[in-house]
Amino acid sequence: MGVNSPDDLIGKTDFDFYPKKWATKFYEDEQAVLKSGKPALNLVEVVRQKDGSDRWTSTSKVPFLKDGKLVGTIGIGCDVSALKQTEAGLKRATHAAKAANRAKSVFLANMSHEIRTPMNGVIGMTDLALDTDLTAEQREYMETVKVSADSLLNVINDILDFSKIEVGKIDLEAIDFDLRECMESALKTVALRADEGGLELLLDVASDVPETVRGDSARLRQILLNLLGNAIKFTHEGEVTLKVEVAPASAEGQTLHFTVSDTGIGIAPEKKGPDLRPVHPGGCIHHAAVRWDRPRIGDQRPPGDDDGGQDLGE
Repeated sequence: MGVNSPDDLIGKTDFDFYPKKWATKFYEDEQAVLKSGKPALNLVEVVRQKDGSDRWTSTSKVPFLKDGKLVGTIGIGCDVSALKQTEAGLKRATHAAKAANRAKSVFLANMSHEIRTPMNGVIGMTDLALDTDLTAEQREYMETVKVSADSLLNVINDILDFSKIEVGKIDLEAIDFDLRECMESALKTVALRADEGGLELLLDVASDVPETVRGDSARLRQILLNLLGNAIKFTHEGEVTLKVEVAPASAEGQTLHFTVSDTGIGIAPEKKGPDLRPVHPGGCIHHAAVRWDRPRIGDQRPPGDDDGGQDLGE
C-alpha cells in the first residue's frame, strides 16, 4: 500500500490507495458484511499496484462488534500471488501437454494411413502371386510374406485405432452381417500359423446364436484376430477354440459372449491382479463380450477363474 507506519492509514479509505475500480469492489464487500452481519471468508482478489503489476490476495472480512453493536469490519489479507502464478504455470503446462498429445495422435493417424496404402499393395500382389503356378518352396516363401504382411497391417490398424480413440473420433458401424462368416474369416486368417505350430482350430457356435447380427463386423473380426493370434502364439501343442454363445439378457440389451480358449501355458498366479495393466500374453482363455447395443470387451485369463474376468472398457 506504500505506507511507512500505521499512522499513515488513520482516516484513510481504500480509495486513497487503490484505483477506483478495485476500491469500489472492496467497499461493496465491506458494506455487504455490515448489512448482513456475516463474515466474508477467503475472497480471492487481484489488485493492480501503483507500479502496474498485479497482486493476488486472499481476504477475509468479519463484523467488528463493540458492546454488542456492529460498528465496522475487520479485514485480513494474505498475498497469494505465488500460488496463483503456480496455478497459471500448471494450466499452461497442461495445455501444452494436451496439445502435444493431440499432435502425436494426428501424426500417428496420418502415418498409419500412409503406411497402410503400400501395405495393401504388398498384400494384394502376394495374393495374386499365390494364385499362380509356384514351386513348393516359392509358395512357402510367399505364404510367409502374406502372413507377415497381414500381421503388420494389423499393427498399423491398431495404431490408427489408438490414435482415433485419443482424439475421440473412433466410429462403430451398425450394419447387418453374417456372424458365422465373420468368425470363419478370422479363423482362416490365422489358420496357416496354427497349422505351422501343429495346432487344431475349432469353432463352436451355440444353437441359439442368430445367423445375422447388427454391428461392426470389422471391429469384431479385429478383436477376434487379436485374441486368436495371442492364443496361437503361446500355445505349443493342442488346440485353440473360438466359441460364441448368447449371454443372459439384461436391462442394457442382449449380449453375445465370445470365448477364445487354448491349451497354452497360462499366466502364473503371481502375475495376475485386478488392476488394468499392459498385457503380457500367456493366458489360455480370453473372453470378448459384445453387447448388441453397447459393445464391450472383457478379458479373462486362467489358471484360476476366481477373478471373474476383467472388463477392459466399453
